[in-house]
Amino acid sequence: MYRLLIVTGKQEVQELFASLQGWDALGFKPPRLRDSVEAALECMRKHHIDAMAIDDAPAFEPLYAYLEENAPNLPIFPIEKTAEDQQRVMREVSSLLSRLHADDSNDLYDEDYRMLQQQERWIRKVLCGLVPTVEEMRKQMRLYRVRERLDVPCVLGRLELPPADDVFLSERWHYGSERLETALRNFFGHTHDHMVLHVAVVSPQEVRVLCYPRSEADGLSENAAYDYIQETVEQIANYLGLELSQGADVASVSMNADMQSRVDNMMQSLDYIVILVIFCAGALAFIVMYNLTNINITERLREIATLKVLGFYPMESAAYVFREGLALTAI
Repeated sequence: MYRLLIVTGKQEVQELFASLQGWDALGFKPPRLRDSVEAALECMRKHHIDAMAIDDAPAFEPLYAYLEENAPNLPIFPIEKTAEDQQRVMREVSSLLSRLHADDSNDLYDEDYRMLQQQERWIRKVLCGLVPTVEEMRKQMRLYRVRERLDVPCVLGRLELPPADDVFLSERWHYGSERLETALRNFFGHTHDHMVLHVAVVSPQEVRVLCYPRSEADGLSENAAYDYIQETVEQIANYLGLELSQGADVASVSMNADMQSRVDNMMQSLDYIVILVIFCAGALAFIVMYNLTNINITERLREIATLKVLGFYPMESAAYVFREGLALTAI
């Protein structure tokens, strides 16, 4: 049975998890609830924790820093607003933990390697376009403890596979794309110089290679990534006889969150300019209307005096004067 730890200071979140049923069916013991960083760390020292959920309050930031340093492979699942959505998340967590602890090898259990496998599996979903939204991507990145970030520019290479009737594919890789993907990963490697690489066979016609900088501060050289992809494609052709044609769109790309952040910053700056323009236009209109009204009254002083002598009421006199100004304002 897997042990869960929920760290939150919100009463509604505690009530949400207390209301959930069927923990045994999902393979969990009833979760432990803690409301402070100190209490959470004390619980982790006393009990083995398989997965955690942490409130997004600033008070729990030190706990994130502790986990990053001391438990980099501990899954962190999101806290949802409804019981139905939380049940869906818990089923996904149960599936992930089952894959992490599956006894399918005679080798000694390696937690880091198991988590790396699951991370590669998730990144493959991203490369295949199977993660629908940026928000969902953020949640799953935390669950799988993926090191990559959404706001870091990277390079995506698209490679075209030979036609399906190609002798190489039909005779040697008819067992499916997994073996081909494993072979290509062996050629590209997981890291090279200043970049981390992820390879996915996304369809019978296309292979995608994601190049991510090892050091986010130093960034990634597009030319170096392009040259390495080209060099590896040539090695694959020489050793395997598999001709991968490099598409014309091996280019630098930024993840959606980075683009969204840039657009938001641009729109925020534009908002200030729009407000300034509106203020200036309003001030100019006020000055113009003030001058027109002042000239209108000055030129018609005798007419206004005559109207008052004839017995016009003040509102009628004012309407006589301001009718033209109101018409101009409306226009």
